[in-house]
Amino acid sequence: MKRLPFVLRALPVAIVAAVLGCAFPRDGCASALNGADTRSGCRFETPASWDFTVFRWSGGCSADGIADGYGVLRAYSNGKVVESYFGELKRGRLSLGVIETPSGYVAGKFVDGKPPGDQDRNDLIAAFNIAAKAARQISEVFRRNGDTAAFHYYSNKAKALQEQMD
Repeated sequence: MKRLPFVLRALPVAIVAAVLGCAFPRDGCASALNGADTRSGCRFETPASWDFTVFRWSGGCSADGIADGYGVLRAYSNGKVVESYFGELKRGRLSLGVIETPSGYVAGKFVDGKPPGDQDRNDLIAAFNIAAKAARQISEVFRRNGDTAAFHYYSNKAKALQEQMD
């Protein structure tokens, strides 16, 4: 009986490993991280409603290039910010925060890039608190870097987000 070349014998194992890696992810299947900062390359999950192509992430980025921690994710169209997510990303995935759209806010815990249907009032309050914290942290980065306009913008944004729950 003729033996198959090693590459063909190893192919089923590689396929099974790839499928199991996504089905039982340690840090999530990399293909779910469908966005990347167009400058730094830091990867993340975009909100399900976003169909934009230019993104900026102001926040932490792990050594393996995945957005992590509190920050602001901005989507651009024709060079202008059209929507922003203020909140937390965990290993590149939206966690808890607020999306600011032209028509208002979408807030809460996020699963697969979108907030689940009905959310508990405490989750909404927590989302706005986390969003305000993210905006404050980014404003401080801009202050330290001497960008007073961005510092004031994000400081005011933090206040506006906090006031949503007052």
